Amino acid sequence: MTLTGKSAHGAQREKGIDALAATSELIPALLRLPKSLPQERSVVSVGTLHAGTAGNVVAEHAELTGIIRTLGQEGRKAMRSRFTRTVDTVARRHGVACECDLRESYPGVVNDSGMTRLVQGAASALLGSGRVDVIAEPTMTMEDFGCFLLQKPGSFYHVGAGCALPLHNAAFLPDGSAVVTAAAVHAAVIDAFLRGDST
Repeated sequence: MTLTGKSAHGAQREKGIDALAATSELIPALLRLPKSLPQERSVVSVGTLHAGTAGNVVAEHAELTGIIRTLGQEGRKAMRSRFTRTVDTVARRHGVACECDLRESYPGVVNDSGMTRLVQGAASALLGSGRVDVIAEPTMTMEDFGCFLLQKPGSFYHVGAGCALPLHNAAFLPDGSAVVTAAAVHAAVIDAFLRGDST
């Protein structure tokens, strides 16, 4: 998203249109949007903000990037509408022009319950039930696997990587044996499916 105002000397800010001030109002308004959809789990995050050229100059441009995540398609439509309305309202209030590039991403990952039971059973038989956890709450991460699940029933599952750091941490380093475990689980799931264990 790019907000464009008008540059002016900071001592004469009445002669300018402050894109940074508009952005300073816009970001908290966007971050509050999930509360406007309490029936839908969603998140809005702003990851980057670049604005201004000097401390004594009214910022003519402000650029920000981020993500919107929802669990379902209806929630995505509703959030997109609220997002656009919020941006337009703040831009008009500050007199800035706004170019917003909202790009559709992958659909949410919605596992099939029967396939998930198959995976859980196969993994438990292979590793022991004490080494298989079911994630009780949906996560807001995004995967292209969601596209496959629109076409066929399936189950997206995680295999522990033996590293306590989060995935996007620069120091993330999975344990090499995790590849062996993952391959074994995948093979067990395929075998269970071919034997007709899906319910």
